[in-house]
Amino acid sequence: MKKILCLLSAIMILLCMVACGNDKEERAEKPNPVEEQTTEVDVNSLLMSMREALVGFPQYTTASSHDENGKVIEGWEDVFMLSLYDGFDVSKVKSYAIAYSTVQTADEITVVVLESKKDTDELKKQMRARVSDRITLFETYGPSEVSKLQNAKVISKDNVCALVISDQPEKAEEAFNNELK
Repeated sequence: MKKILCLLSAIMILLCMVACGNDKEERAEKPNPVEEQTTEVDVNSLLMSMREALVGFPQYTTASSHDENGKVIEGWEDVFMLSLYDGFDVSKVKSYAIAYSTVQTADEITVVVLESKKDTDELKKQMRARVSDRITLFETYGPSEVSKLQNAKVISKDNVCALVISDQPEKAEEAFNNELK
């Protein structure tokens, strides 16, 4: 009788182990129900919509990762890192566009589309650091521009981030939100 009970116990233990193993396999095969939300956007178009919302945006120049036809511009990564966000991992950037003043004002609009939403906080931190650096710079040679920098807006939706330095950053933010509905 003891042998039969031992044998039945061993069989029950094996069945339990097999059942638990199958449950783990089923859970591993199920896709994660929470998928990352990303937004596809033409950075040049979004940048221009935001710029057009700003009455009196000064004479400016632009730089972008893509030309007006959507073709990738060779070497854009170097321009991004050298002029904007040295230290930010450019492999996390899908595309970007910037419009900045050429008449020695602080005005700027930067739009960056990231590969992943998870990097948004890091980029927003970099954008705020850029504003702080520019405040230090403008305190010396353009103190009248410091208030624009102090009121700068860093905004985001999903994997798209923007920095707006202007007298009317809320208008550019409104354009940003309208374009990304």
